[in-house]
Amino acid sequence: MIVKPNKFKKTKYSSTSPENQKIRRQFVLFQLLVTLTAAGFFLCIFGQAPALSSLTGGISVMVPNMVFASLALSCSRASQLNKIVSLFYWGEATKILLTILLVALALSSGEIDMLYFLVTFFIVTCFSWVVFLYVKQ
Repeated sequence: MIVKPNKFKKTKYSSTSPENQKIRRQFVLFQLLVTLTAAGFFLCIFGQAPALSSLTGGISVMVPNMVFASLALSCSRASQLNKIVSLFYWGEATKILLTILLVALALSSGEIDMLYFLVTFFIVTCFSWVVFLYVKQ
């Protein structure tokens, strides 16, 4: 008798596994924490307008990253490798286009101070790259 492995079994590498969901949740919460910290700092030092610009910059990074994670990691079975790669590319393309759209919308409003917007945008982006060194897998 030949026993076939279960294709639908969740493994520790599955995107829907509790460990990976926890890592993604920590990643999003870390981005939110960095955004709120920067906005709070600018609120205390410079006032409400710079804080809102800072918050807008952080959100312009967070939302595309959340969309990317949901698209790229929506398929979890290793037997569907082509679909996983395709979803990853679609997720990355969507992330880039959504980032461009959010930045353009924010800057076209005329009420955004570029300095505070870009400082928080780059801080959240840089910390997003570094956070994986500290998240336990």
